[in-house]
Amino acid sequence: MTSSIARMNCFLHGIEDFQIVRGDTLSQPKFVEGDRLMQFDVCLANPPCSIKQWDRQAFGSDPWGRNLYGTPPQGRADYAFWQHILMSLAPKTGRCAILFPHGVLFRQEEAQMRRKLIEADLIDCVLGLGPNLFYNSPMEACIVVCRTAKPRERKNRILFINAVNEVTRERAQSFLTDEHIERIVAAYRRYENEPGTGETYVTAAGIVLLARDPSMVFPQCRILADAYRSTEPDGDPRDHEDIRIPMPLAVDRAIAFIDRNTRHPMRIIGLNRIRLDEYPVDGLREAIVNAVAHRQYEDGGRKIILEVFSDRVVVSSPGLPPAPITLAGLRKGRYRPCSRNPVLAQCLSYFHRIEERGSGFRRMRDQMLNHGLDQPLIGTDTGYFQVIFPGPGENIERIRVPETRLLVTPAVEAQLNERQKRIVRQALEDGFVTAGWCMKNLQVVRDTAHRDLTALVKLGILVAKGAGRGARYVFMEGIPNV
Repeated sequence: MTSSIARMNCFLHGIEDFQIVRGDTLSQPKFVEGDRLMQFDVCLANPPCSIKQWDRQAFGSDPWGRNLYGTPPQGRADYAFWQHILMSLAPKTGRCAILFPHGVLFRQEEAQMRRKLIEADLIDCVLGLGPNLFYNSPMEACIVVCRTAKPRERKNRILFINAVNEVTRERAQSFLTDEHIERIVAAYRRYENEPGTGETYVTAAGIVLLARDPSMVFPQCRILADAYRSTEPDGDPRDHEDIRIPMPLAVDRAIAFIDRNTRHPMRIIGLNRIRLDEYPVDGLREAIVNAVAHRQYEDGGRKIILEVFSDRVVVSSPGLPPAPITLAGLRKGRYRPCSRNPVLAQCLSYFHRIEERGSGFRRMRDQMLNHGLDQPLIGTDTGYFQVIFPGPGENIERIRVPETRLLVTPAVEAQLNERQKRIVRQALEDGFVTAGWCMKNLQVVRDTAHRDLTALVKLGILVAKGAGRGARYVFMEGIPNV
């Protein structure tokens, strides 16, 4: 389908000299020359967004050398496509423009690869686009421009262009006008922060969002996290962390703190062995992001406090809700969006960490109820605004299994034959399966066993540990429900 659309586009735009090859870019690249990828002066790409089903293990020892900056996580192959494109650029004249989801700019699991790309000085520009520009998604995306050989005046610099508002919407369709495009191109060609000056300056929001340690400038820009053994605080928490990194990353670090200090029961559902979370992660993230975005930063003596008890999680943010928002209105879900720190809230929205619609507390409530728990409690304590997430207590069975956590979804299960289903059940029972087990228990020859196991690897269900006849196949690492 995609290759056919590409051919149609070429014909419609009067392009007659083209070559379109159908294949799998990551596992079997088609544009190759001998033992290396073909190299081009310009690459324009719109890779599939954050795919989960790809052969991560093979990419870890990629014969084409495309993992030079690292191997991406199983759940997001964006950096695999990025590195493929970079390896396809000519060393002296290569340029590329790639359309990505905003997550490539800040996701914690890709931080090391992102740092290496910056240190290699390949990124020329990051262009943030507005919402609803694509037929199949309302998301805001970004275009990353890279060059293998930057001009001298651009070396060790990256231009960020915020074009979120450069959008026209008519008849339920969003698009860029010629005027929008001209402004974006002019900003790229200037390659300066302010027209004609070239001056660089730092804003308070920039420090909070991007500084390596914002607390060096603003001591209150920290999240103090404590985990207690019981339902009451004491002077000897079982775990403690003073989180003082850029706030978008601090949110992820806080979620990781909760994850390691809460329970994660295992449950078998069909062909899935699922690791459940004691609390809905999205609801917790919403509360922490709201604390970062809407806290009272003028109060320099108090930090955001995160407390994990045996029966609840509490997020405390300095300052009460800004007028005209009231606690009663928040509890009833009757309020309009109002931010104490609008620039910070807008930036967090730009990074997909928050929405500016004022629906955060309603989403927290729905996520807790859908998780099988009571809705969060909203209140105040000695000048702090608090969101309390009641836990399941002793009744851990009340936690519900979200369908999105199924590794083997009904759609994936429909692709499996009966032998492959038995293989998955065996891996669930013993933690692994071998080709020898398949041959003995399924009454098949080695080639058939290998073919079934390879199919499960390609679907992202199993991964091989070891090689040859001694290889064991286990559930894919890095997927949270395994």
